[in-house]
Amino acid sequence: MEFTDNEYAKMRLELAADAAKAVLRHIVMYERRCKGMSETAIRLLGEYCDVRGCTVKRWTEFGIPEKHVQNVLDFMAVYPCVWSRHQLAPTEREAEIWLKRLYGECVVKGRAFDYAA
Repeated sequence: MEFTDNEYAKMRLELAADAAKAVLRHIVMYERRCKGMSETAIRLLGEYCDVRGCTVKRWTEFGIPEKHVQNVLDFMAVYPCVWSRHQLAPTEREAEIWLKRLYGECVVKGRAFDYAA
């Protein structure tokens, strides 16, 4: 199935925004200073990336800008979870995988599983 540029762009945006939300959830889960409060996670990440809290909140809607991705990866490296660039800044490849999954057509060749199953 062929996808339009618009579909790729929307999926990349959705994946990037979901990743930003997941980053904040992980900070809350592993950072004692948060005490279960996402506002503290937003502040901590904002301070590390040298941006305001409202900017970090925007990332949960529009994804983390490319210029901040490495800072976020560095920040997250201290927690017991593994993050990769493609999660925070999804490429067309990741978008295609999720679009195919969304439409129920994702078959990964050479693997022992089939996403459509």
